[in-house]
Parts: sequence; structure tokens; C-alpha cells
Amino acid sequence: GKASIAWTRNQGNNQTIMVSSTLNSGQTWSSPVKVNDGTRKFERVLYAMPTVSPVDGTIFVVWMDYAKKAIYVDKSTNGGMSWGQDVKAASLSATFTDLGCNGGRSMASYPTIAVDSQGWVYVAFADITGSTGMDIYLVYSKNGGTTWSIPYRLNDDGNTSSAHQYNPAMSILGSGNVHVSWLDRRDDSNNCTTKAYSTRSNGLASDGVTPVFSVNQRLIDGASNFTGNPNGPGDYTGIAVSSNQAGDIALPFYPTHLPGDISAETNSAGGFEAYVTLVSP
Repeated sequence: GKASIAWTRNQGNNQTIMVSSTLNSGQTWSSPVKVNDGTRKFERVLYAMPTVSPVDGTIFVVWMDYAKKAIYVDKSTNGGMSWGQDVKAASLSATFTDLGCNGGRSMASYPTIAVDSQGWVYVAFADITGSTGMDIYLVYSKNGGTTWSIPYRLNDDGNTSSAHQYNPAMSILGSGNVHVSWLDRRDDSNNCTTKAYSTRSNGLASDGVTPVFSVNQRLIDGASNFTGNPNGPGDYTGIAVSSNQAGDIALPFYPTHLPGDISAETNSAGGFEAYVTLVSP
């Protein structure tokens, strides 16, 4: 099977996106290849994430350029040996933002990428574009990453809410079955304690352009409290999708810091834990 890993290489004050790929299910890996086109001595690129198209094996990589304030995508059609031209998938109003209540840790746009069975490419990310706090957005490309849709906001807490939504994760099953989860503060009037939410889409509206997503679903009742911890929630969320007789199901996982939780590692209360929730159709 084909797979890739992507990361940021720091050399002095310069950052580059590197990718290594395997064509034999991880038995051997290619030498790292530089992906981003920037040639300055002070590139600022982070949060690289790869995915492989189930249609033709094309490898896509997304990342945040926090100097250019944009999300970029590049692709390789030869197993990661060479890469094309960076394409801007979305502009950003904010890059690193101190959302408060995270012990001073700033949150970023944290892009994630996936490709469906018809070859459409999807990118989800967080951004602040007005007075509604940090929100989760989705853009998609019908032509292999050449051009991208306008951003669509996925969190449905309304235009008057200033609650922060951040750290998205995304997974796709089949054609257009897009599942996205994230961390969310809408249930706290102080915009501090955090829960996990998710939504899903089966495709586009009748206009062929607008994604149609389900009502946001809360995944956890207890509110995580990251206040005062210098690590905050970290940058760690994820989601996997599979199917059963009733349809596709999602398994979002996310960090929590629930008061009273007893850590299996330290046998003490208040530690960070990883939770997973089953989301059925």
C-alpha cells in the first residue's frame, strides 16, 4: 500500500515541508523530499498533513504558511518523488491566536486534508474572520487541487456567538461522506471550558456548490478544563470512519482534561486523557 508522512524541518530560522513515502506498506521509505516552493531563508510553514487519493494514488499535502497567512496544498503523482506547484487553498485572517484559558498556549489554523472516492479533495481548518471567535471552515476542490471553493463554516452556533471552535479533524468514506470533528466552547458563556463536536455531509446541495452538513452533534457531556496548563489541549485531534449495515460511523478522538479524571499512568486526578466517541448515522 501507498502511504506518506509529512513534517516541518527546522534549520536555523528556516522551515521547510518534507515528505517521505512508501509504496510497499512501510517496508521501505523514500528519502525526504522538500515540498513547499518557498526559497527564502526564513520560510514559516507548519502543520503539514498528507493524504493519498483512493482513485489514482496521488499524494496531497496541506500546510499552514503563517507568514503568508494562507493554507497551501501541493501534490505528487509519482509516489512522492517530485512535487508540483503550491496552490493556495484558502486565505487566513488569523494564524496563531491566544484563545485564553489555555495557559498561554496559542491555537493555530491546524489544517487537515482528505480525498473521497471520486477524487475530490477537502481541507478543513480553523480561522477567525469576524466577531464569532475561531470557527471551523471547509474548502474543497473538484479538479485535483487546481482550484478551490470558497470557505464554508461548519460550526452552527450562529453569527452572534463568540465561542471558539478549533483543532479540526476530518475523515471521508466513499463519495462525499465527509466527517469533521473539533474542540468547541459554545456551551460555556465564559468561552473557556471545552467540549467536542462533530458534523457530517453526504455531498452538495442542488446548486452543486454548497456543502450540506448535519446539525452539529455534541460528543461529550463533561466540559474539559485546560485553564492554567501551559500545554493547553495540545494540537491533537483525529477521526476515523468505517461502515456497517446501518451506514457509515465515525470515531472522533480528542484530548480532555476533566476534573476528577484519574490518570491510569499517574493514578492522580486532573491529568490529560484521550477520549473516543462512536458517532452512528
